[in-house]
Amino acid sequence: MIKTLASGLAWAIAVSSTAAADFGREGVLRQLQFSADGKHVLAQDNSHITVLTVDPLRVLFRVQADQAVLGRFTPDSREIVFVRSMPRVVEGQMPPAQGTPRVERWRLANCTRVASTAIPVLMCGTALLGPDGRTLACADLKGRLHVVDVQAGCEAFTKKEFALGSEQLYLWAADFEFSPDGRFLIVRPEVDGVAVVWDAGEKQLVKARGRIKLLSKHMSREEISPYMRAYGQRFTFVGPDRVAIVRARWPSRRAGWRCSADIVAFPSGDLVSTIELPNCPTTRSFEAGRTQKPFRLATDANFLIINYEVVVDRGVARANKALSTFYSNREKARIDTCAVESKTGRVIHSDSVALDVYGNRYVNEGRPGEVRLWEMGKGLLASIVVSR
Repeated sequence: MIKTLASGLAWAIAVSSTAAADFGREGVLRQLQFSADGKHVLAQDNSHITVLTVDPLRVLFRVQADQAVLGRFTPDSREIVFVRSMPRVVEGQMPPAQGTPRVERWRLANCTRVASTAIPVLMCGTALLGPDGRTLACADLKGRLHVVDVQAGCEAFTKKEFALGSEQLYLWAADFEFSPDGRFLIVRPEVDGVAVVWDAGEKQLVKARGRIKLLSKHMSREEISPYMRAYGQRFTFVGPDRVAIVRARWPSRRAGWRCSADIVAFPSGDLVSTIELPNCPTTRSFEAGRTQKPFRLATDANFLIINYEVVVDRGVARANKALSTFYSNREKARIDTCAVESKTGRVIHSDSVALDVYGNRYVNEGRPGEVRLWEMGKGLLASIVVSR
């Protein structure tokens, strides 16, 4: 279905049958990612990373990797970086350590490991590795933020009271995002607290300015619902000097939630433009840092990918409706997906949450563990099973 908005852009709302409960299910891919040159695809499941060539679609190599942190292609498309042996935290529990955690770097040209760097042992509820593999961000179970300099093998920055507002342990305490080149990091607490902007190049904090300060805005539960608070703080880098910040509004009970994205200059925070979104990104944490973000930039920077929540009530699917629906039926919700191209209005349909776009091609998950390669105007080009 295509919906044309007031901005003149065409948006695709692609319905997915993937339920929220599917995340973490054995065999379901946690992410799919094109390399920046579009020649390779990274598929990550609960225990391995599989790197595939695109032409033809076939497995290049497969390595063991932790499910706690998503692997990445480096910006130059020559290597992948990922974490191995990091303690896995599940529902506030951490099993015995399985060795020293390390950040590994593998070269695509000869399918070999070229670096393995030990990093501090941290009890991370949420973690994200920078695209260049030089910085690791971690929010631990006590709401503390750790920024690790991977090359030095030590912490470059720690904030003890990063996530505030709860006495419980934090399994998913933060929303992380690196700039495409890996230099800057923005960390937003999932609960009350102040957002942190870190310059990994200069190894120093950057003062949040302009609309970027909205990520730090304190709102009590008496002032606004936690759902709107989460909607209004989703964000993603859309370029090295641009950030998209989701803003939510509640025009009426009949209309339900409506969201737009402010495109702001980084780091000044000046407003550049505003885009209406077809749906609000889901407020579910999705094991933050362990699966792709519900509001994210595709490898092709012309596309935004949004996972949004549809509540099924008495056989009727309703998106972004009243709060009572969220509270009483969240266990009945499913996650749908839309891919948006802002320049040409091309439509990408997906039936899975694991999705990425590069030019006129995109990859998604078909059957559990199956990577499918599509081309717009032609349909399915190839498929291969990488996880069972």
